[in-house]
Amino acid sequence: AETLMDAKKSADAAKVYNDIDASLISPENRAGLLYKRAWCLLDSGDPQGAIRSFSEFIQTYPEDTRIPEALMQRAQAYTNGGDPAKAIADYDQVLTRDTKDEYRALAYLESADLAKQQGNLQDMIARYQAFLQKVSQPSKAREAKANYWLAWGLMKSNAVKEAIPFAETARKLDAKLYGKNASILITMGNWSLQNPDATCDEIDRGIRDDYARELPDQLVDWAAMQAYNANRF
Repeated sequence: AETLMDAKKSADAAKVYNDIDASLISPENRAGLLYKRAWCLLDSGDPQGAIRSFSEFIQTYPEDTRIPEALMQRAQAYTNGGDPAKAIADYDQVLTRDTKDEYRALAYLESADLAKQQGNLQDMIARYQAFLQKVSQPSKAREAKANYWLAWGLMKSNAVKEAIPFAETARKLDAKLYGKNASILITMGNWSLQNPDATCDEIDRGIRDDYARELPDQLVDWAAMQAYNANRF
């Protein structure tokens, strides 16, 4: 089984692991068997088998140093198996532990994504905020993602004034990926707050960057009238 695993033949390794009666393996070796079997089952597309094996490992060896990684992997298996609530619960368990920064960062981001998919905006917002506040030195890509979706969630929750700075940060960090969408959020936000100068400036950016057609006609009409009244002909 381990030879197949080393050869990256996880599906074949999983079949062999499944043929092993774990009760016959010594306790010191059984933990590794359960963990590796679960990993292979997940990698080979058997999330339910992976969940069973990871659960047995977690319950039987709660002090094992691989528990945080097992929780992360089981959360992925729950996600693949269509059970996001249990996946979030596993990510939350990771966050209660003293573990690697990488696991903490992923637990915040993955659980926030799941909350977003479930339509739970307030939970999503809280998780992205926690990521930005508690994860030290995140990658630029992850920081940009958290800022953009936090801005999006706040806008959806009518917290417009709070949303705009996060959208501006996302645009600054990764203009290629979030520039247009963040800019639209910023434009809509300034319109909602009745900030004519900022709205006009953002429309100018939209014209320059060729996405102005995606802005609502009512927004453009309002901004044009404000510009007219301010002699910005």
